[in-house]
Amino acid sequence: MSAPVEGKKVAPKSAAGDVLVEKEPFLAVIIADSYNKSLQPCTLDRSREVILYCTSYPQLIRSHVEKSKWSTLMNIKVIVNEDARSVGDALRDLDDKQLISTDFVLLQGDLVANLDLKSCMEIHKTTRESDKDAILTRVMKDCPPGHRTRSPNTSSLYALNRSTNQILAHQIVLDSKKVKLPTELIREAKELELRYDLLDCHITLCAAMVPSLFTENFDYQTVDDLVHGVLGNQEILGNTMHVHVVEDGYAARVTDFFTYKAVSTDVLEKWAYPFSPDTEWSNENGISLVSFGNKYAVSSKLFSKKCNLGSNVVIGDNTAIKYGASISNSVIGNNCIIGANVSIQNCYVWDNTVIEDDCSLTNTIICEQVRLYKNTQLLATSKDTMAMQNIDFVLGKGVHLGPNVTLDQPVLLTAAAMKDDWGEPFSAYESKGESGRAFNFVQPTEESSDDEEDGDDTSAEEDDSEDDAVIPDTELFYNEVLDTLQRAEKENISADNIILDINSLKHAYNIQINEVNHMVIQAVLQRPLQDISDTATSSQLLTNLKPLLKLCIHVFKNYYRSDKSQHECLLAIKEFVCDQSHDLYTPIIGQVLMFFYQNDILDEDVIVKWYETSLQPGKFKTQVSKLVEWFNEAESDSESD
Repeated sequence: MSAPVEGKKVAPKSAAGDVLVEKEPFLAVIIADSYNKSLQPCTLDRSREVILYCTSYPQLIRSHVEKSKWSTLMNIKVIVNEDARSVGDALRDLDDKQLISTDFVLLQGDLVANLDLKSCMEIHKTTRESDKDAILTRVMKDCPPGHRTRSPNTSSLYALNRSTNQILAHQIVLDSKKVKLPTELIREAKELELRYDLLDCHITLCAAMVPSLFTENFDYQTVDDLVHGVLGNQEILGNTMHVHVVEDGYAARVTDFFTYKAVSTDVLEKWAYPFSPDTEWSNENGISLVSFGNKYAVSSKLFSKKCNLGSNVVIGDNTAIKYGASISNSVIGNNCIIGANVSIQNCYVWDNTVIEDDCSLTNTIICEQVRLYKNTQLLATSKDTMAMQNIDFVLGKGVHLGPNVTLDQPVLLTAAAMKDDWGEPFSAYESKGESGRAFNFVQPTEESSDDEEDGDDTSAEEDDSEDDAVIPDTELFYNEVLDTLQRAEKENISADNIILDINSLKHAYNIQINEVNHMVIQAVLQRPLQDISDTATSSQLLTNLKPLLKLCIHVFKNYYRSDKSQHECLLAIKEFVCDQSHDLYTPIIGQVLMFFYQNDILDEDVIVKWYETSLQPGKFKTQVSKLVEWFNEAESDSESD
């Protein structure tokens, strides 16, 4: 969903009468959906309060936009695509609609931030002015391991150019104690900096071409996919990416229960100011701020004088708190009832919830319309904090527990059984008291029950097929490239589209760039051999080859930019002709190489070095020597002139 700041404002004239330079408005693209399931079951029955590009609950989002103060400050456009399943799908849709024609900032709706986006965009544009190949800037903050806002699910290592902050490598680390970096990076980088202390703010400043990269690569689903893809194709396309580490301000995204708790705590403690309860709830709505301990309540008229409110507490409208109740480091929604002698610590209780007398709960998320009957205890005694990410209990909408029930192991519960695509329940009912209504929440697996039942037969089939030849991905890639070249000849497909097809195949088969360099030239040499007879001559082969070489000039220039990639090209030619016994090429190899030289595909120095260091005496080297001699004669002639 895109929200441009409406219109360009014409700058005033200076005292001398000159019109000041008009600044371009920047475009904000905010994706309403997170496209992950890490906050289920909390998100099963609820839309996030986010705006702009949305897949779910478009009417709720439009209503929110219309009522928000932001609708009077900027032009907000709500775009709905119920088929989108990822950020990549959303950007492909925006590209198809041609809604982005300038640099833009990409955000997601579950982000809480108070950063100065304008200054970040200015830095991005400055970077783009100095580096014409720069396509995006990721905004980061210093955040060492162990910081409460740093989720254990999102740890990454960045290899950066120290002076420019260009991203040279990126690896998602998670629980791994080892990292892998390309040896070329260690050997060739002059100012290499490894950063494991960066928190991704999930704010990405993008060039207008970024959505088209998602369109060209359908396997890109996230910004991380884009980063890995661009790094893998850097030698081909030359695109660069950078990071900008901000020193001031707050930015964190709610991606799981760990960050849900961390961001909520930060908001209560005013780290995200001005996003705090006392500023978001204006005095016009009746907020009363207790003067110490960060305590907020819309109205305290339903509070018992004998209740105890600790620090970092927010109480919603029309919520009753009875005698002896104790609440600390928690948020209670609207229209709730908190019974007598209830203890609530580090909890998040949503609207219309009832917690009866003598209940105790810690580290719990309670969704809407939940009821805890008398003496229900949610107190985990053995905690797997990494599994539940600092939240021990999650009760989905409508769950009932109790009375007289104690839960001491972390659990996620829903009010109804989870069902598979066929409508069959697959989560087990849990008896949680006489009035209980709860099912264990289980994510559906991708394997069907039929597959599990027929496991023995499947194994038998696998055993029977052990001797069958399995075609490697590299061979499949090579055959697909051959088909692409054949189709390009017949249908007069442009070189740009050939490159697009090859890049798509590269990602589909997970082919490394050095293998691409190797197989592209070999496929080009193989292609005319498919159309000539066994009695054809080298001259006939050259006649068939020339049109394809001309068609692929731009393809070659994209893949063989550096000295290293050109050397790989020459090694692949030698392997194809000599090692694979395509002897028909030997008499014409000098002419083929001359074509590459004259069209600025291969450099003279690279050809000469390859000739001197990589070729063994024989017919092939003799043919290449004629080109090397021509180079030497041309150099002598230029010196004599």
